[in-house]
Amino acid sequence: MNSKLRKATDGKRVFPSDESLLKSLYIAAVEFEKKLSKKPTTGLGRIYTVI
Repeated sequence: MNSKLRKATDGKRVFPSDESLLKSLYIAAVEFEKKLSKKPTTGLGRIYTVI
């Protein structure tokens, strides 16, 4: 997550306001969540055997 937020702000070092920085970070976090939710969960068989 930290690397994704860093990439979102890396191209632009100066933001006009604090609010614009927060918006940029929020959008990066939302995109990260979308990518995270698309990944299938691996190792479910192993988890079920432990349960």
